[in-house]
Parts: sequence; structure tokens; C-alpha cells
Amino acid sequence: MRHKHLSALETLYKTTLNPSITFDEKMDTMLTMVRDVFGLTLGILSHIEDNVYTVKYIVGPEGAPPPGTTFDLEGTYCIHTLAANGPKSFHSVGQSAIKDHPCYQNFQLEAYIGAPIFVDNVRYGTLNFSAPDARNEAFSDDDHALINLCAQWIGGEIDRRESRERLLQQKTLFESMFQSVPDAVIISSVERTIDLINPAFTRMFGYALDEVRSQPLSMLYADPDEGNAQGALQTPTSAFSPYRTHYKHKDGHTFWGEAIGAPLHDAQGQLLGYLESGRDITDKLQAQAAKHEFVSVVSHELRTPLTSISGSLELIRSGVAGQVDDNAATLIGIACRNSQRLVRLINDILDVEKIQSHKMHYNLESIDLKTVLQQSIDEMTGYSDEFGVHLVKVDGDEPVTVTADRDRLLQVMANLISNGVKVSKPGDNVEVGIVKNRRQKRIFVRDFGPGIPQDACDDIFERFTQVDSTTTRKIGGTGLGLSISRTLVVQMGGQISFETEDGVGTTFYLDLPS
Repeated sequence: MRHKHLSALETLYKTTLNPSITFDEKMDTMLTMVRDVFGLTLGILSHIEDNVYTVKYIVGPEGAPPPGTTFDLEGTYCIHTLAANGPKSFHSVGQSAIKDHPCYQNFQLEAYIGAPIFVDNVRYGTLNFSAPDARNEAFSDDDHALINLCAQWIGGEIDRRESRERLLQQKTLFESMFQSVPDAVIISSVERTIDLINPAFTRMFGYALDEVRSQPLSMLYADPDEGNAQGALQTPTSAFSPYRTHYKHKDGHTFWGEAIGAPLHDAQGQLLGYLESGRDITDKLQAQAAKHEFVSVVSHELRTPLTSISGSLELIRSGVAGQVDDNAATLIGIACRNSQRLVRLINDILDVEKIQSHKMHYNLESIDLKTVLQQSIDEMTGYSDEFGVHLVKVDGDEPVTVTADRDRLLQVMANLISNGVKVSKPGDNVEVGIVKNRRQKRIFVRDFGPGIPQDACDDIFERFTQVDSTTTRKIGGTGLGLSISRTLVVQMGGQISFETEDGVGTTFYLDLPS
């Protein structure tokens, strides 16, 4: 018997070292070999999960359950193997304490030996052998040692296979990402020479891999000295900050780009090289230039004459240039409102540009909030009168001081009040007031209009967002006011929020630091 065990170990050793044998062939060879050593008829490698026993590999007589067959774990002898957490055997089940076991009752298997399989210290299943005939003697310690060794070998083989599959999946994923990412990607050596590029690099610079492999990264810069300087700034310990640089194409033309990267390390922390990505920002810079030109045109060529036109129309409507008949007054009134609307639109566009370019300046000072609220109401009364809406101040008599920019706060208040007026019906009130606490002062603007629809609440402070209602569509607006207001309030150290109820109205809150 010992000779059979040694022969089995030799076969197992040769199988392990043979690179031409597939995993499935290794499993079949091992099952057949050990089954014959034990003199049994059935060998199974099982996978067990959630008390479901699944046949993964099997060698046995005709009629044996094929791979993929499942059993309830409680109905197999392997339940005892798992309970033992090691090799377990029965040489004659009918004469043992488990003679009433469902497996014996259903399949009449007399002899059994099995061992648990662990993969990366997690139970995977069992290796087990059985036969319908009882053995004359119990399984020996050598038998237990052999099946235990085979189970450990299987666990290692499964672990290696799963590791190879994971690595292959990761490799495939990396290659897919590397090939499809829209930015130019470069993997360079520790010495800053090019090792690998992606298709976007070729589109951006015009070079194929064979043309740049092992070449210095500095060849990609319009000024090679700048490329060397950027390399000197990059450390092997942390990602380097994005930077703007002047690149050079294969055909000689130069273009502006943005780059970012990070060092690559192995598991032991050893520096392997660098991963960098870059993008052509020529179109971006041209778009920015076009935007700045547009803003300049809006500011100097449109706002100034529109302001003059609006002012002139107001003077004509007030009768400074002589009495205006009713028909002309109606037309002049329409022209005044539309010119004022265009002025507001232009001002909103300019404010958005200032905010995005970080050119919005704030003169933070201690101001009397009650005075600002009263000024807001006074400035907006003429507007509210056009809609037949009453502005009502709701606060106490005590002075309230906050830190803010007076003009910007007036701008925010004008936006909130005008929004409240636009959604109100003639005869309604729009309330403006103050709520005090220790740390902050809260301003509120409350209307009694239709409320903000639930599906619009999440986007109400986004640019170009307009509540889709008959009232607001009729009055019109830029969709920029609340976005600008939120930015102004936040940059003054405050917060803006709101409460709304369908059919009841909306209240906007400004919380400002004391």
C-alpha cells in the first residue's frame, strides 16, 4: 500500500510540473490516480456554497452524476468532512453510526473518504471518494495524509488559476482603458524615456510607438529645456500637479496642452516609472478667447447703448420731453420693460463671467440689515406695482448687523423679490423680513404663489433653470438669477435655502454671518 502512495505522489509531482497539461486534465488525472490507490469507484471534486453541493469534476462508472449536478449538503457524507475540518472516512457505513444518513439510504455507498479544500484560506468544497462496497479494513493514516495532501494541492491549483484569471481580467481592462481613453497617455521609465503610448497619443502628436520608444520625453515639448525642467519637478513619491505647456507635433507645428501624471511603483514601493496624460487645449483656449471677446462686445457695445436707450425711454414716459398720448405711452411702456429686461440679461451674463473667472470683488463690511431690506423694498416697489403686488416688511425695531457686501446683497434681494413678485397674483403680498439667532442673521422673502414643483427643486439653483409654469413663462427670465444669487451669498460667507409647498407658496432664506 505504501508503494501505491509513493507512486501516486510521484504522479502528482509530475502533473504539477507539466506545463502542457490543462487544469481540467490535471483534475481528471488526480481523481483517477487517487481513486485507484484507494480501490474505490467514484471520485468527486465538489464546490460547496450556501449548503449547496455542486459536482465540479468527477470520475466514476457509467451513470455517475455529471459535472454541474447539485445536492443538498446535508444529504452528502461531506457534511461530516466539513464538521471534522480535515480528512474523514468510513470503511463500512452500514456498520457505522451514520447508517441512517440520507446518502446511505439513497445511494447505498458503503465506503467513503474525503477532505476539505481551502482556497486562500476560505473553504471551497471537498475532495471525496466512495464506493458501494464496504472495505475490509478502515482507511489508514497514510490514506488520510494522501487525500489531505491532494486536497491542499487542488486548493493551490484553483487559487493559481483564479489569480491568473483575475490578472487576465485586469490586464484586459487596463488595455481597454489604455486604448480607449481620449487623452494621450504615456508610460515612461525612471530615466524619463518613453516606453508605451496609446492611440490618442498618436492622434495628438503624430508619432507611432516605434518612432518614440526609448526616446526622451523632452522631444514632445516645443522647448526641450522646458520638458527637462518639468521632469526635474516630478517626484517619485506623489502625483504631480497639472501644468500647461507648449507641445510639438511630429510635423513641427506647436500647440498648447495640459498634462498630469503620477509615479508607478511595484508592491515593494520601488519606483518603476511614470504614467502621464496630456490633452490638446487649443480648442479650449480659442473658445475662451471667443467668450472673452463676446463678453467684451456685450459689455461695451450693447450694455452702454441699451442703458442709454432704457433711460431715454423712461424720461419720455415720465413726460420730460412733453405730453405723451395714451397709445404712445402704452408702446413706450412695452419698450421700457423689454429694454430693462435686456439690460438685466446682459448684467447677468457679465456677472456669470466674473464669477467663473474669479473676478467678482466683494467689499465686506458691517452693515445694518434693516436698512438694506428697506432699501430693497423701496427699489423694487415700482416693479411690484406693475404687477399689482404689495411688498410687506416684516421685522422688529431692533437694529440687526451683518457682515456682507451691500451692493451684492441688494442684488440678491432684488432677484428674490422679483421672483416672488412674478409668481404672485395681483393683490397678493410678498413678505420680506429678518429672523435673528446668536451666530447668524436670517433674511426671508416669502411669496404666496403656486410653489416650486417637486421635480424642479433639486436644480433650482443651477444656471438656466426656470420653473416650467404658466406664470414664469409668461413673465420670462434668464434662468441665471438664483444661480448668481447662491454664488454671491456663499462667497460672502452665507447660505441660501428655500421651503416650498404646492399651492401655498415659497420662502427663500439668506443666512448671513453676524
